[in-house]
Amino acid sequence: QRRVHGRTELSRSSAMFRSSLLLSRRWMSTAAETASSTVAPATETATKAPLNFTARLSSFLVGAAVAGGAGYYYLQQEVLKSSSDVTSSIVELRREIEVSHKDLHRRVSALENQKR
Repeated sequence: QRRVHGRTELSRSSAMFRSSLLLSRRWMSTAAETASSTVAPATETATKAPLNFTARLSSFLVGAAVAGGAGYYYLQQEVLKSSSDVTSSIVELRREIEVSHKDLHRRVSALENQKR
């Protein structure tokens, strides 16, 4: 605050704060009047409650179904990837065993030829 021509002048931020405070008070009083004039009777609220519950329940079920479907898809992809990895490991192991078997067979044949 500062003094200009005998009056106190508010800084720009103080003036903005004061105007926003006044606006919020007006809005709150208007909102309270609107809320009090639009309050529904108890019977009308009671009939809307199951609809609201039904809407929430159906939204939850749809969300659970979508999440379940996405989880199933992800799990299926992981299983397929794992099975292909295992299959490739088995094929590689079989090749190694065949190479080892051929090498052993060749060595045994060489030893048998030496004894004759």
